[in-house]
Amino acid sequence: MAGQCEEYLGRATMMITMPMSPDPIPIPGTCKVEDRHVSLHFPYTDINFDYAEIPTEHKPCKVKLRGDGKELSLYIRYIPELSMYSGVGHEEEKAQPVLYFYYGQPDNAILKSA
Repeated sequence: MAGQCEEYLGRATMMITMPMSPDPIPIPGTCKVEDRHVSLHFPYTDINFDYAEIPTEHKPCKVKLRGDGKELSLYIRYIPELSMYSGVGHEEEKAQPVLYFYYGQPDNAILKSA
């Protein structure tokens, strides 16, 4: 991603809680990255953000988002063994992650098998 505008594709999962269920429900979505802009698309909402630094294996990227009275902390890192990026999101008051996503080059074997 360094120095050039590339497109990456991937998958995302948002964990939501419902009053009638004690366990979180996974909502599948998609992930698209163009240059430093990340778009996570879910059936009823989208999450969009830009990151200042490109995540690396040894230096993950942290992004904080605010909305609907909540703060979401996202941590993104590069996994060289998979040639992919992985992200996880936590709401400040919840111990378990509420968002998972991963992305890589469109021709990545993991994306083709998903």
